[in-house]
Amino acid sequence: MTPLTTRACHTGLQTACWTRRRHCTQTPGTAWPPPRRTHSSSSSSSSATTTCASTNDSGSSGSGHVEAHSKWVPDTSPPGDPLSPSAPADTSANAGAAAAAAVAGAASASVLGAAPSGYSPPPGRHDIFDPSGRLMLKCLTRPELEQWATTTGDTARTPAARARQLWRWMYHDGCWAGDLQDTVGMQGGVGQKFVDRVGGKATVDGGLVLREVARARDGTRKLVFTLTTGPAAGGSVETVLIPTVRAPGQRSRITICVSSQVGCAMNCQFCFTGRMGLLGNLSAAQIVEQVVAARRLLALEGDPTQITNLVFMGMGEPLHNTDAVLTSIKVLTCPIGLQLSANKVTVSTV
Repeated sequence: MTPLTTRACHTGLQTACWTRRRHCTQTPGTAWPPPRRTHSSSSSSSSATTTCASTNDSGSSGSGHVEAHSKWVPDTSPPGDPLSPSAPADTSANAGAAAAAAVAGAASASVLGAAPSGYSPPPGRHDIFDPSGRLMLKCLTRPELEQWATTTGDTARTPAARARQLWRWMYHDGCWAGDLQDTVGMQGGVGQKFVDRVGGKATVDGGLVLREVARARDGTRKLVFTLTTGPAAGGSVETVLIPTVRAPGQRSRITICVSSQVGCAMNCQFCFTGRMGLLGNLSAAQIVEQVVAARRLLALEGDPTQITNLVFMGMGEPLHNTDAVLTSIKVLTCPIGLQLSANKVTVSTV
């Protein structure tokens, strides 16, 4: 790659270099973006070598590693680099610093593909497994999915690339996969070996099944789902698609009203759901799956109208299920996938 000078930075070339996430070697003082690490071979040397950190899709950066052809590139830092896990310990450092360096080295090894002993769910998130003990991947945010990918022992793709592939199959338009096996053999699909490895440990199922669709004359649709997992398995929740028809020349849109619980504990006497009592909370996957199923339905019916707004005004009190609601919002508003605008998501509470 042609070195980028300070003058070239003003032409926008640095943007192309940075978005391509290449592993580049520059001379200090001319590199753009500013170098994050600098090594000097000797005190008398007139120049030093700088290794630019590569940035993955989740925004995290790695030191001396690049994502190329779906394989990790090992750390090539010089032996004297104090930031390298393989660097010799400073003889003047105390025992605490040495222990910290050992922990950092172990963490680096984990990122490079040495799978930890097992996946530990995020704190307070105990509703992310189905009755078979499989992890429901739709309960995870994008960074959490990438963290899980580091524990699979996958050698075909990096954790970032594997997480990106799974995320696209779960949430991109026209994909909306409900089973990893359905993607095998398709362009960009997962391989059979990966399905065999993780099929008994993880699933992309959303934890509910569309049972009925009721339609009104104004185009409103009510979707009735049966839950297959969770404390209220076997119960039903409802999702409503509310169309907004605008003047000719203006784009129509759909607002989706989702549920967060089966029943409700607020006991509002004017509300039928409140009089049901609380039967159980929905998981983040079950909330997200309501939107996925709605988009799948619109595609099957040939309706090009976009779902642009989302309101938590269905069954349940959202703030009594805060963890699942907030996690689902992070998934729904991720710029890669379902891509709902955070400004158009409303959480309603009594």
